[in-house]
Amino acid sequence: MSSSPPPLDAPAAAPSFTAPSFTAPSFTAPSFIAQPIPAPPIPVPHAPAPFAKAPPAPEAQPVAVRITVPIPTDEDVAFVRALQRAGLLSELDDLEFVRVVSAQHPRSVREITRNIDLLEAYYEGGGHVATASRRRARDRFFLHREDDHASAPQLVARLGALAPEIGAVSLDRVGGAEGQLVLRAGEQITAVVDDYEETLETNEIDLRELDSSPTITIRGLVRAINALLARVDIRVRLLPLRSDERREVYLAFGVASAVELAKAEIIEDDDADELLDLGSW
Repeated sequence: MSSSPPPLDAPAAAPSFTAPSFTAPSFTAPSFIAQPIPAPPIPVPHAPAPFAKAPPAPEAQPVAVRITVPIPTDEDVAFVRALQRAGLLSELDDLEFVRVVSAQHPRSVREITRNIDLLEAYYEGGGHVATASRRRARDRFFLHREDDHASAPQLVARLGALAPEIGAVSLDRVGGAEGQLVLRAGEQITAVVDDYEETLETNEIDLRELDSSPTITIRGLVRAINALLARVDIRVRLLPLRSDERREVYLAFGVASAVELAKAEIIEDDDADELLDLGSW
């Protein structure tokens, strides 16, 4: 038996529809897009510090300076070698020689003045007090300037310091106010006599007695110091070097060296008898 057709007035069933599935494709942004781009820094002006110093000036480049080293003359060398053979100037090496020569007057000045310049520079020790004192004491160096108005006791003290073997020295007068001037060292006494007094004849008048302010010569004091050195058996004696008009210089020598230096016209006295008398030999 066949089925009957559906009634006409019944609604028809809707056909079924399944939508196809769709997956969106994946997308990865490139690295130069994915990374954030940093913003450029914004410069911030700095206010100047109060009382800011100016930048230092560029360091100056050293300037080459030409130094002229003085060269000793043949006369300088001969003078120094003669004194060194006599046992003096023991600390005068080549470097010190150049230094003392630089203290000399120009070569146009006479040789005697240049010699005294050299000695004065050496015994000043380059400004070192200890060096100067050591050198002066060793060689018994004595220098007196014309414009140095030292008193007689001051001169005696300076000369006595160069002869420590005789002890403390003082200037005295024996026989009253008009008596003889003497140097006294302990129990030792010796007269202070200069060359002028020695040349007086027996009946000759000493005109200095008319002077209200009689003076003592350094040579007379040196003669008395030498006499005291002789009494304590010290063989070296103070003798004058040829000096200029402004300075008077004395150094200590033995008798043999003194005679040789007198022949070389370095010591003032070239007469042997006068030299031996001044040195109390």
